Amino acid sequence: MTDHYYTNDLRSRRDFHFNAKGNLDSLVYRDADYDFYDEGVPPYINYKKKERKVTTFSNYDQSQNPFQNLGVFTDLYYKSLSKNNFRKTQTREYDEEGKPTLNISESSWDYEYVNGEVKVLK
Repeated sequence: MTDHYYTNDLRSRRDFHFNAKGNLDSLVYRDADYDFYDEGVPPYINYKKKERKVTTFSNYDQSQNPFQNLGVFTDLYYKSLSKNNFRKTQTREYDEEGKPTLNISESSWDYEYVNGEVKVLK
């Protein structure tokens, strides 16, 4: 699955990768390139460039995802794409040579479960 959107008037691309269980495995984000000398050339994605940002989603539970139909809400968009519930994300940036930079962020959380399903409301 691919998603295009504009950031600071430049087009960017997000490629979504899913595992065999129907869960979001990773998201690869690339900024578009553009020709500084020829404004007539539209922005484009250069896949030969190794610069990118990769977010991995992991530590999935076996519970049905209660957020699947809530993708219209920005905060729940990534959660809504999976069959189950991820409990950890890691975002890592890679430089022009494809080497990891020091920019890494991680998040993890626990859900409360009732009868094996995620408890959404208190």
